[in-house]
Amino acid sequence: MLSHEIKEVHLCYCLAFSSELERMLCLDFLVQDFATKLLIEANESLEDAGNELILTDDEVIRFQIGEVFAHMPKEEVEERIEQMKETTSKNLEKLEEEKDSVLVQMAELKKILYGKFKDSINLEED
Repeated sequence: MLSHEIKEVHLCYCLAFSSELERMLCLDFLVQDFATKLLIEANESLEDAGNELILTDDEVIRFQIGEVFAHMPKEEVEERIEQMKETTSKNLEKLEEEKDSVLVQMAELKKILYGKFKDSINLEED
């Protein structure tokens, strides 16, 4: 009878650990998410496009909208690029805020897991 109770307690303890560890892994994945990288690259591409637009003497520019290129006046293309850069920057700021929130949650989880397992667990990035 006592052995059965010990197994149940051990199982519950393992499930609690498993849940916290899975949450930790999930949060770690969110921190390293590719969305931030993609937005940074998109913002850099928009910067490059804006710089190229400054250098051109053409009054009508081919501008890609979806899968189609449209001929548009240079001023309108400049406005659209600026709007796109603003939107991308705002989205990037939101992702950075979410990342900071996730890092706080991860720090709390690390404290809990290190409190339970001391040196037998390593949650630091290599």
